Amino acid sequence: MTDYERTLRRLAVSDDTLVASLLSQSTPDIGGDCHEAQLRSLFRLAALIAGEATTASYQSVVESALAAGASVEEIIDVLIAVAGTVGSARVVAAAPLLARAVGFDVGEAFDGAQAPRTLGRG
Repeated sequence: MTDYERTLRRLAVSDDTLVASLLSQSTPDIGGDCHEAQLRSLFRLAALIAGEATTASYQSVVESALAAGASVEEIIDVLIAVAGTVGSARVVAAAPLLARAVGFDVGEAFDGAQAPRTLGRG
């Protein structure tokens, strides 16, 4: 049996030791392989989008991703990448929370701005 088969089997039976170990790793160690830490943070971000997370959760994961070398563009790319899987409602709900986490206030961007035009209106 391979390592991944053993892991999947243990997860399928809710092995308490393995589950506790995985949960304790929820914040990746950025001191090791920076690329791996960056990927882990971006994967965690995708999970937050899918799970309708809180602002604080986005802030924590975005800080980890940036510290691991991810760019703001890569962070936003995660939102775009998961859109087809999680659906428009989750992406629209996540966008202002993610924007706030990267230091952009979406509300301020619209203050005093003209509302977008729709087709058929002059």
